[in-house]
Amino acid sequence: MTEAIMLLLWIVLATGAFLVVGSLYGYRHNLSKPNAIFYTALAFYLGLFVVTFLSIANAIIEIAFSTLFQI
Repeated sequence: MTEAIMLLLWIVLATGAFLVVGSLYGYRHNLSKPNAIFYTALAFYLGLFVVTFLSIANAIIEIAFSTLFQI
């Protein structure tokens, strides 16, 4: 249960950070509103993908090590 809460916290923090980066990129380059929204959404989904990929990789590594040390 604690691990699930930590995973949700990481997802929220990482996607929030990517949202901030995407919106700052749009603000810094004086993009039009549709382009700024696009880059913000792109950063959000990139952050979501990164966290999901790292979570899956973490689960695979945990399974591999748990089977190694059971032998």
